[in-house]
Amino acid sequence: MRTFSRAIRLTTMIGAMALALIVGTAWSAEVTLVPSSKTISQGKTVTVTVHVDGASALRGYQLDVKYNKEVGRLVKVEEGEFLASDGTGTFFVPPQPNSQSGKKVSMTTLAGTRIGRHAGVSGSGTLARLTFEGTKKAGKGRSIKSLKAKINPTSIILVEN
Repeated sequence: MRTFSRAIRLTTMIGAMALALIVGTAWSAEVTLVPSSKTISQGKTVTVTVHVDGASALRGYQLDVKYNKEVGRLVKVEEGEFLASDGTGTFFVPPQPNSQSGKKVSMTTLAGTRIGRHAGVSGSGTLARLTFEGTKKAGKGRSIKSLKAKINPTSIILVEN
């Protein structure tokens, strides 16, 4: 039993070290949300772009986006062009509702990666687009800030070469 426990600890440590070597922290890169409008209104849509700036050899990403579902309903999520900007194929993971969603706040997980053994892309661009439709609570027009869309900063994983 003791040998088995050591083997599991050793395997866990090796796995953690390998993950640390594979996943770059990309401290120079910044991921932000950019809304297409300053207001959200009932029945109207607003697109929020997930933008990366200053990426260095980016091969993939994962992040969680929180928002106030009482003000806006997530109706569409699209892959951005950045990872495929050099013509390399990509795989965009369909958005996944997060178990941390609550009564007012909802969270969705986004992820995308380049396919194959191609180098990552550098620079700035769009990772994804989220389209929200204003709910009854949005009324005739509320500040986009009431949507409270933000990236959970501890959820950002950027994978570099």
